[in-house]
Amino acid sequence: MNYYKAPERNRLFEAFTFATSSQEIAQAGSRTIAMSFFASCLRNDPGKLKEFYDNLSVATDTNLIYGFGYVLWLIQTDTSLQMFNQFKNLNQQNKYKEDFELLTKINPINIWTDPIVEAEHLDYLWADFFATGNEQSIRKIITKLIDLNSKDQVDKITANSAKWSLTSNAITHDTVFQVCNEERETIKDKKIRKALDEIIKVATKERDNK
Repeated sequence: MNYYKAPERNRLFEAFTFATSSQEIAQAGSRTIAMSFFASCLRNDPGKLKEFYDNLSVATDTNLIYGFGYVLWLIQTDTSLQMFNQFKNLNQQNKYKEDFELLTKINPINIWTDPIVEAEHLDYLWADFFATGNEQSIRKIITKLIDLNSKDQVDKITANSAKWSLTSNAITHDTVFQVCNEERETIKDKKIRKALDEIIKVATKERDNK
């Protein structure tokens, strides 16, 4: 997942077509995360977003239709929401009209400002980082380390997932490793600092062995 390092905008629609139709992605329960990745890719690229809309406003493939409607909703910009309202009222969207109407009544997670409650939120943040290289998403994941010893089991499990994913990605992504080190130097919370020490220690050893 290194799209942020070398974005291939001309292949993004091809990748979207694959992601919405792949049974492997669906069976792995990863389609929502894949749609979050495309939402991040398109959020700050209005030209490409319009290109997607123009292609998909005449599509008949139900996977493409639902996938793009969901992506428009996830992006949550004025432009994407205006497109979403237009898109859900097109004739070929009738099959999903009710589903799209339900989405309009739900507030999606703001991945950067809402508290991290469950592991799916971590997946959204990693999808954003892999799509854009946004360091804010890494820093948000780091905040969850405060719950590593929480009495709430969901918080504790999610925090340990955050620690594991930070360690894994700090080994393979220079930016993640760098941000963990930067946060280690500035963060005041002792529990988070201790967790970052452990993450950096493991990541450094694995990176040195490469």
